Amino acid sequence: MLSCHQIDDILKMKRNKMKKIVALVAVLFSVVTPVQSQAAVGERIVIIDSYFDKSKVTGSAEFVCLATDKCANTPTPKPGLGTEAVNHGTVMANIARQQNPTATLVLIQTEEVSAKGAITTLDGSDFIKALTWVNANKSSVSAVSFSYNLTNSNAKIGECKISAQGGSLPVMDASIKSLVASLKSAGVPVLAAAGNFNNKPLQYPACLADVVSVGSTGQSTYHQVNVKVIATLVTPDNVSNMKSVSPWLGSVQFTTSAATAAVAANWKSILAGSTAVTILSN
Repeated sequence: MLSCHQIDDILKMKRNKMKKIVALVAVLFSVVTPVQSQAAVGERIVIIDSYFDKSKVTGSAEFVCLATDKCANTPTPKPGLGTEAVNHGTVMANIARQQNPTATLVLIQTEEVSAKGAITTLDGSDFIKALTWVNANKSSVSAVSFSYNLTNSNAKIGECKISAQGGSLPVMDASIKSLVASLKSAGVPVLAAAGNFNNKPLQYPACLADVVSVGSTGQSTYHQVNVKVIATLVTPDNVSNMKSVSPWLGSVQFTTSAATAAVAANWKSILAGSTAVTILSN
């Protein structure tokens, strides 16, 4: 028969063993509990465009106004999507949001809106202002998306010329190249739409060496040389449009503009050096 002291010793041993088991379970539980990475929490995707409708952008977003009217005016709504300045930026923002629900979208509006609701044209000087802002505020920025055509109308296939609208052509070209190179050296790529036609030169600034030009298999530029990333849209029913981008949009044609916003939104998950990217859309 065990003495009282022996019983106490046995109970102490069991209590100590239970404490170790509880501690071990706690450690194991802490290991398998998912923890969101700091990079994912702070990721920012920049989209540069002429105008954004704040009421139609969901999720985390920073609105940056570089327009001379302080973005005080609202443009006249236009039906349909198309490429109108009143809709274009908002469409790009919604595509990026569909592709990356958790990132913060940094939406840089460059253009003013007149009292009659007309939006001015985005030009080289506006792009320089936007890139200058990004260079000064590039913390946690994973990619910059620019789905605009600044090509000189006189440019021939194989040439890379900016439109003279907005300032001196050589000065604007040099400034843009310098700003893009600065972002590239900081690990922030600038992505730009290649353009939707194969019989024309690559759009400026997509044609610049340090810019990631984005094409789409839904457009004829799929066959064009010097496009750095080709995006292919994959949908459950194998259609060429992105569906359910947002409640107000419906389906969106997978142009090179759309492809650029989608690739930028997925940039952190794209393997370095990839030239072909699959974009999933419901």
